[in-house]
Amino acid sequence: MKLSDYQKFIDEVWVSDGKDYNLQLAIAGLGLGGEAGESTEYIKKFLRGSHKELHADDLMDELGDVLYYIGKIGNLIGVTMDEMLDHNVNKLTARYKR
Repeated sequence: MKLSDYQKFIDEVWVSDGKDYNLQLAIAGLGLGGEAGESTEYIKKFLRGSHKELHADDLMDELGDVLYYIGKIGNLIGVTMDEMLDHNVNKLTARYKR
């Protein structure tokens, strides 16, 4: 799936229930933090030994949720995920050229 199609899909499944912009942004931001936390928790449990193996499918579930909230925030602020990636590549390129 292309990132642009994914962002359209996000808006199709996002339940706004008439929530205003600020509340939707807050929900997406908090969701992003929560899912990022679940991703790191999974990795921590693997490193600690609670999970004997790191299962890519399980971690993909969490990382996919991270992408979902990133995409929604992008939709809310009018930025595509492609633009985010380009911006990040430019930022990192400038940083590591030092």
